[in-house]
Amino acid sequence: ALPQPEASLSMPLGDALTLRRCIRDFGAVPIALPRLAALFYYAMRNTREIVDPGGRVSQVQRPYPSGGATHSLEVYAAINVAAVEAVSSGLYHYCPQRHVLEQTSCTAKDLQAILQRAQAAMGSPSLPPVVLVVTSRFARVAEGYSGGAYALVAKEVGCLMQTIQLTSTALGLGSCPLGVGLPLPSADLEHEPTVGEITLGLPS
Repeated sequence: ALPQPEASLSMPLGDALTLRRCIRDFGAVPIALPRLAALFYYAMRNTREIVDPGGRVSQVQRPYPSGGATHSLEVYAAINVAAVEAVSSGLYHYCPQRHVLEQTSCTAKDLQAILQRAQAAMGSPSLPPVVLVVTSRFARVAEGYSGGAYALVAKEVGCLMQTIQLTSTALGLGSCPLGVGLPLPSADLEHEPTVGEITLGLPS
């Protein structure tokens, strides 16, 4: 379970837009769990769920826009050893409904491969503390938008990346979107392909 922030973001939007940078060098100090939790809370959680007459959640609202409020994106956090206080290294799925990190099955070798590929993509001298890998459950969009689904997913990824970067800036975290393609171990790539990656850490 992740803590909820005790206060709103204090940095004005204009300042976050001006100060936003891609940070590729991270310090060795672990990220405090409340800070990482605040990033998920402000940038990625479900803020509202719309239930159909049958009791099924048909649409959700999140801090970033999505075509038809379908929100196909799922976020997985690859966390390095001693990178986040009170969180063991591993691969976690972020549950936006409950604001929790769910540990997934991932070997140390597979986790290391994700971190190393992200390091190479950034050209960084050290492994990133955290890599967020974004996937798309494509059927959520394709069901209603057919041929336009791919374009909508691509736009949604861009909105999420901007939201993560601005929120990271406001929280004092460094971030760097990647374009390398990081398939998750044992992922069903046909139904949930990787569509984006971004690294996180405290600036050095």
